[in-house]
Amino acid sequence: MNMPAIPEKQRIRLASLCGMLGSDHDGERASAAVQANRIVQDSGLTWREIIDAAFPASAPKPEPAMPAQNRGSIYGDHAEVAEWLLDNAETRSAWERAFLHNIKTSGHISEKQRVVSTRIIIATEGHSE
Repeated sequence: MNMPAIPEKQRIRLASLCGMLGSDHDGERASAAVQANRIVQDSGLTWREIIDAAFPASAPKPEPAMPAQNRGSIYGDHAEVAEWLLDNAETRSAWERAFLHNIKTSGHISEKQRVVSTRIIIATEGHSE
């Protein structure tokens, strides 16, 4: 598979942003997550593809069940993604289920809701293996 390359400057920035995800400051973590996700989206890759490229496994990876246009981000149709996440809710907390029901029925979601949704998607992809 021939994956698009992320320019070196963007890879360095992405690594720096990922380092900020451990910050003690909520705003700094959220901002870093949004910026890192934007770099990944702009590259045409998913987080899963980036992690797999960095840590190749000997066995082929299974394809996630979520449609490709919605993987790794809630920036697409938030109601559709929330519904998919709720359908795969066996590992969801009560708070996450309520949050997903809320964004499923709202016409617009905030940047903070996008960050939280993206975090839930990444956790879901990690549990799907």
